[in-house]
Amino acid sequence: MNTMFFKLTIWLLYFIIAANTVLRHSENEASTSYTEPDNIFEDKHVIKTEAMQLILKDSYDDCRRWLGKSLFSTITITDFLLYMGKNQSDKKTVTKYCQDNKEALAKQNVIDLNLYGKLFQHICSKRGVSIKNWTTHMKIKAATRTLEDIKLLDWGDHD
Repeated sequence: MNTMFFKLTIWLLYFIIAANTVLRHSENEASTSYTEPDNIFEDKHVIKTEAMQLILKDSYDDCRRWLGKSLFSTITITDFLLYMGKNQSDKKTVTKYCQDNKEALAKQNVIDLNLYGKLFQHICSKRGVSIKNWTTHMKIKAATRTLEDIKLLDWGDHD
């Protein structure tokens, strides 16, 4: 039921953004035929950022469900690495990120959506994959393996 509610919320947000974009476009045409290039970029950037936040939130929620945690809880660095597949390369990437970032280092045992997003984006950057594709990949992986399965694996590069 929570999944259905989340999907409905996503669709509702999508339609609100689409309607707002259409209305804004109509207002621009009515007032002038010239649109500032900076405004176009800014609108697309805001929509892209909001869409990315929704993708990362969905991934964070999937991670917590896979771990058997409440959607109101935070996760630990170990939880994050288990969800990511217990990969040695990801572990090194995250460890280095935390060493270089004092905020991340201090919050290793209470990873919230913000830090989850930063860690996930950093791993995607290091792997050279898109965030959208990797969140989808991780969701599929999580659906096909349990937490207990991953705990039994040795640290290695499984993906």
